[in-house]
Amino acid sequence: MRGRPGSSAGWSDSMHDADDEFFYILEGELTIVSPDGESKAGAGAWVGLPRKSAHGFHNASDKPARMLVVLSPGVQALEMFRNFDQAGQSARLAPEAIMEIAGEYGVCFA
Repeated sequence: MRGRPGSSAGWSDSMHDADDEFFYILEGELTIVSPDGESKAGAGAWVGLPRKSAHGFHNASDKPARMLVVLSPGVQALEMFRNFDQAGQSARLAPEAIMEIAGEYGVCFA
């Protein structure tokens, strides 16, 4: 996943019913938002966020950032991303469509 420089683009206040989420920062620096507050995570950082906790991230820096996202156990997430892929084959998904599909899999956004 990529975080564009200087933007708040990213997910804020998302929550997963069935999956823990982990970010491994590959490049750049991201601001991680968790129940503990905001913290910076740079290349090489591993961030764990438990299921049923509101969390998000954004890139407040002037450089690109990339991260690997891991969901565990991930069964729910796998089906959700398959649905995103299928729905996005004909056109780019609007944020409302993303939120609707995510909701079907116990993922909500504030």
